[in-house]
Amino acid sequence: MDSFDKDSKIVTSSLKELLGIGVSLNSDAHPTIDKKGVFLQLGNKTECALLELAYKFGHNFIEIRQKIKVINTVPFSSSRKRMSVIFFHPDKKKYYIFSKGAPELLVENCKYYLNKVGNITEIT
Repeated sequence: MDSFDKDSKIVTSSLKELLGIGVSLNSDAHPTIDKKGVFLQLGNKTECALLELAYKFGHNFIEIRQKIKVINTVPFSSSRKRMSVIFFHPDKKKYYIFSKGAPELLVENCKYYLNKVGNITEIT
């Protein structure tokens, strides 16, 4: 079985970068990182775990939040069961929307996904 670490070739580096940005911006958590790189979780445990995973893949959420402008955030609500963020990627000159939440509700609103090499693929 292939492992999924920061050096893995299973997913392209550009897709890893995009996921790292999306995870960093689509979160209300503000964990701290000590001098040894250990995460001290402050906020929702799931969000902190996602931020830590992105950090282990080489994406510092603190730097990303300073660099990339969030256009709008739709906070999590128990009725919608999701949270979304819209941001502009300055290097790619594109807008992106990232949502996280209950998979069964998210999939209902999706027509496409990014496959492991970053290509837009229709959900069949």
